[in-house]
Amino acid sequence: MDEALDELIARMVALMALLEADGDPARFFLGTYLRITEAVRTAVTDGLFEDPSWVAAWDVDFAGFYLDALEAYRRDPASAPAPWRQAFGAKSTVRPQGHVLLGVNAHINFDLPQSLLRQSPARTSPIPSRWPGGSVTTSGSTECSPPA
Repeated sequence: MDEALDELIARMVALMALLEADGDPARFFLGTYLRITEAVRTAVTDGLFEDPSWVAAWDVDFAGFYLDALEAYRRDPASAPAPWRQAFGAKSTVRPQGHVLLGVNAHINFDLPQSLLRQSPARTSPIPSRWPGGSVTTSGSTECSPPA
């Protein structure tokens, strides 16, 4: 579990060196994300999660969406997913915080749902919903009835 996180961090560090050498503003989000990933690795190692193996696997999968988009954009901007083209294509005059926020927006709104779907264990029992008697099934369909 720690090995996969170590490999992820090594990938991020290598990309950070390239971004810094090029003066690429994408380095601002990557730098922030790298620090978060290092903190997650520490928390996994320290046993702070109920299911550290799942957290590690999910963290690697989730980060992979972003890193794959970044590498695609650097090869050919048109090949990156649209939300990432917007984030990576922001003008260099945007303040560093703006680049971080654009990255957070693309990663949370575009990558997170995909990663959670891929990494969520199959459920055979209903997941409680906010509606009494409602459930969400593994097929993605919902069975919800609003309160009477």
